[in-house]
Amino acid sequence: MAVGPTLHTLEFNRRYVHDLVADISPEKMCDAAGTLTNHPAWQIGHLTVILGYAGTMLGLDTMLEQEWLDLFDRGSTVDHEQSHYPQKQELLGRFDDLHDTLARGLRGATEELLDQPTPERFQMRAFAPTIRDAVCFLLTWHEGAHAGQIAAWRRAKGLDNVL
Repeated sequence: MAVGPTLHTLEFNRRYVHDLVADISPEKMCDAAGTLTNHPAWQIGHLTVILGYAGTMLGLDTMLEQEWLDLFDRGSTVDHEQSHYPQKQELLGRFDDLHDTLARGLRGATEELLDQPTPERFQMRAFAPTIRDAVCFLLTWHEGAHAGQIAAWRRAKGLDNVL
C-alpha cells in the first residue's frame, strides 16, 4: 500500500462525507428516502465502526463499544427513529477522531505489519489477503461506496449534488 495516496483518499473521503451531510439537519439524518434503507446516520456510524476495525488491524486501540457495533456493524437492522442513533455531531466527531487516528497509524505502520495476513475474524482474506490490502480496501473503496450511498439518498430526497 502506498501510504501517501491512501492518506490522500482518506482525507478526501472525510471531507466528502462532511459535505454530503452539511445541509442535512440533525432531525433529518434518519429519514427514509424512497427504497433506500440506509440513511446518513447509519452510513456514518457504519463507516466509523469500519475505521475502528481498520485501526485494530494496525494494532491501534480503536474498537468501538458494543452499542455502536449493534447499531452500525454489518447485518445491523436500520430503523428511522432518530432517538435510536447518536446525534449528527457525535457521529461526525467519532468519524473524524478515527480518521485522525488511522492517519497517524498508517504513517507509523511498518512493512512487516502491513504484510501480515488479514486476521480471519474480519472475513476479508479471500479478497484482501494482507493487512495492507484490507486497510487500503476499507479506507478507499469501502468509504467511497458508502459516501456514494449518502449521495444517492440526497438525490432521492431532492437535494443538490455535492462535489
